[in-house]
Amino acid sequence: MKFRPLLKSLPLALAAVLIGCAATEVYESEKAPEMIVIREYTPFYQDGPMQTRGPDLSMRINDRVKLLKRDFTGFAFVEIPDGRRGYVGYEDLAPAPPRPAPVAEAPSPRSSGNRRPVSFESLYSGPQNNEVPLPDASAPPPDLNVGPEEVPAVPSLIDAEPESSTPPKFRY
Repeated sequence: MKFRPLLKSLPLALAAVLIGCAATEVYESEKAPEMIVIREYTPFYQDGPMQTRGPDLSMRINDRVKLLKRDFTGFAFVEIPDGRRGYVGYEDLAPAPPRPAPVAEAPSPRSSGNRRPVSFESLYSGPQNNEVPLPDASAPPPDLNVGPEEVPAVPSLIDAEPESSTPPKFRY
């Protein structure tokens, strides 16, 4: 008789445990999905979000992380590119777009075998203006010796009289 109330609540407790387990996602580091940070200054906690000293660093927008574990607490256990692991808010993450394919480098002229080096003329076939205007050599150089009497005076704002002696009117 004492176990009957316990047996009635057992299915509810079992369902809560199973839902909690279903909300936890765990990945190996090599197979972990890449995520990006979608908010500026997302706090990163190495020991957990409840650590007493505050966040260990701030992650910036578009920083890539590997999602190692996500559970129902709202935080994700991640690995950042330098290898450190810690916790960030899951709502600050989004699936990362695929990385761009590496661009193949063009072979250098020395290693290209029978290829010839690329010249400017082969890349641009438009009109060329190679004439740079030069100063007239017969013209005298400009006079840079200016005396203080030739410099115009700048009006001082300190000595200026106010336009009116009545204070401005403000509307309330």
